[in-house]
Amino acid sequence: MLIPMACPYRQVISRLIHSMPWEAAGTAPCCRPGSRLLGIAHLPLCQSIGTESEVYRLTWESSFEGRAVVRVGRSAAGIAASWSRSDSLFAPEELGVQANISGDAWKRLRRAVDDLGLWGLTREGEYFGLDGATLQVEGRRGMVYRSIKRCSPRGPLWFVGRLLCDIAGPPLSTLDL
Repeated sequence: MLIPMACPYRQVISRLIHSMPWEAAGTAPCCRPGSRLLGIAHLPLCQSIGTESEVYRLTWESSFEGRAVVRVGRSAAGIAASWSRSDSLFAPEELGVQANISGDAWKRLRRAVDDLGLWGLTREGEYFGLDGATLQVEGRRGMVYRSIKRCSPRGPLWFVGRLLCDIAGPPLSTLDL
């Protein structure tokens, strides 16, 4: 999906996120947050157009173990990760930022994303289950956005999620996806 230049979610002021329609009727799936948790990892991926050439986000939601979001982006200044984690819907969020991600880690991530086939998707892949964990991997390269979401996945999607958690470091690197 090509991100529209007039996207209302590209607003820089994060408090506007509170007033945005989360699932407004007739809107296409895009890079806006899929959760009302407002850690830095949850900002719309289109907000960094112009500063980050490429960005990926993992959203993990477990029926029993809480939720986590990892965001890894590449800019002229380098590669940085941000994350948030909550043990339950009502538990406070932990936030973290890690800068200076190695070029090797970025190459491994890009290779895994290519193996997943994220950029070849013609529409968002969706699958919901009843129990277990839901993984969503989103990516933006320039103005192009793609997303895939599955319940308790294995294979390439799980591997991309694992890499994003490892890049974020503790405590997410110990998360059991």
